[in-house]
Amino acid sequence: MKTQYTIRNVPKDIDAQLRAISTRQKRSLNTVIIDQLQNSLKKTPTKPVKKINHDFDDLIGKWQPDPEFDRLLAEQRVVDPRDWP
Repeated sequence: MKTQYTIRNVPKDIDAQLRAISTRQKRSLNTVIIDQLQNSLKKTPTKPVKKINHDFDDLIGKWQPDPEFDRLLAEQRVVDPRDWP
């Protein structure tokens, strides 16, 4: 059994183009739409290609705690009430 779809809100210009192709080729609208879907999917990779960056590979596993850095960060996160009247 084949799958059936119901497509809503097809823009008028797309509908007109599909119907024009159907008329010109003397083929059913359904066949034209399936052909258009197949053609568009052939141009698009089926799996998205995930780009892997290696910019920070040399830093992996090299983190060391730094209490002085943590203290400085904590100082920066203190909100001075005078700045917020």
